[in-house]
Amino acid sequence: MDRLELAQRKYQQIAPGPLELDEEKSDEIEAWLRKYVVPLVSDLQRNPAFRRYVKFGVERLAAETDVPERQQVVAVSNALVACASEVARLGDRDEFRDLMRDRDLLQELNERKYGTSSLQEVTEEPKAEEDTRCIAEKMVEQPWFDLVMSLDFPYLEDHLFVASDDSSFDDAFTKFRPNIPVLGDGITRMLFARIDFWVHHLKGVWNQMLVRIMKTSDDPHGEYEPFFMTMIHLDKCVENLKATCLSGDDGRMRDACCTLMQVYIAYHPRPELPWLVLREDIYQAKAGILGLEFRRLFELIEYNQVDARTIQESGRRQASIVVMDAIQQVLAAIDDVAELYRRELSPEEIINEARTQHRLVVVTKPRLVFWDAVELGINWNRKSASWEMLLHLAAHAEQLDGIDQYDLSGVMDNRALSVRKFNLCKHLRNAEVGSPAAQLAAHLEKVPRGECYIDLQPSEVKVLDLERLGADEWTVDRNEFSSIQN
Repeated sequence: MDRLELAQRKYQQIAPGPLELDEEKSDEIEAWLRKYVVPLVSDLQRNPAFRRYVKFGVERLAAETDVPERQQVVAVSNALVACASEVARLGDRDEFRDLMRDRDLLQELNERKYGTSSLQEVTEEPKAEEDTRCIAEKMVEQPWFDLVMSLDFPYLEDHLFVASDDSSFDDAFTKFRPNIPVLGDGITRMLFARIDFWVHHLKGVWNQMLVRIMKTSDDPHGEYEPFFMTMIHLDKCVENLKATCLSGDDGRMRDACCTLMQVYIAYHPRPELPWLVLREDIYQAKAGILGLEFRRLFELIEYNQVDARTIQESGRRQASIVVMDAIQQVLAAIDDVAELYRRELSPEEIINEARTQHRLVVVTKPRLVFWDAVELGINWNRKSASWEMLLHLAAHAEQLDGIDQYDLSGVMDNRALSVRKFNLCKHLRNAEVGSPAAQLAAHLEKVPRGECYIDLQPSEVKVLDLERLGADEWTVDRNEFSSIQN
């Protein structure tokens, strides 16, 4: 019986029945989280796929890198600004100026029901120094730092992440935002909550303009083509990002892995997560807040059994009780990760994990080299002497060491070592200027009449020998790494 099955069986033994949930039963369930779920998550953290699911928001959405997911976030941000600019341009014209105002859902519902003559809230005249532009106009200046915030995990920051000190943004977001669940992939959820907010206010004006254009223009698509095209482009960018983040099973798996990670942070006595790319003081500070997602103060209604068919309320009091919706989410997450927990890691998964953690990764069989996560696309089987040198350089670099002529076969003196290094650099620089292979070549150094070495820290280099897992030219799918073989 593994830890996952043990956790599931233990919960079945302590699961509360109808009217059984009280402080004592809550203590049992919290003990189950500490003694059974936390050790399960400790095991799961050794799985590279689990770590990738947890870090998706930080590494693929929020990171300032050129990964496709980040490019899609930037594309949405740029599309919002472009569409807002077109709306603001039309809003400067007399025939549209009256439409440049913020509307809330309650106002829209009132106007649909009672018409524009319905009673409106009495508002004070704005002060002279106040920015009276509507949110759609303000979006032209891109008031947000970013659409993504890495600190939304492990606990939601729950704000717009704007650069402006304009309080109207936060006030409007507070009225607009749904009740966003804390447990799960908070970074992705808050990303789309922010996007939905900006799109909502933009389309509030855009849709009114559209109605007026269709009523007054003889050739709306010709006369207002940029107006239509910028919104079409924005919708396409948002849909592309949603397809990447929310379609298929990956979204469900990220939610499951993040939920279990939050249990670990909340209930481990001192969580240590060097792989999470998050400062220790941050997730330790949020551990206590996370605990409130699993247990809170509720009004407990107590009953007495009157007879075989009748119960009667005997009293009410405040009690600290586990949140059963959260516990059910934890149980569902355990079910979701069962296959991930039990299956043996493939060589491809181990390689993928290594190339996201180290600048240089050298795989012994099949012969593969990665620089900054990119497979170099060199057929090392045809360049055995250069391969031998690079493999020895990487292995010694892990120990902050270099190699000399005695480490390589067929190298009798220092001159032959220099020739070997020259040939290796030539193979690497055969790629285009600035390519990953050429960048690696720039880190190969040789001391005059001395050793060769790679100018990297030991933590930046990894040599993988996966032969014990049956890894070779036939069993490892090189296409998994998008390589182009020369």
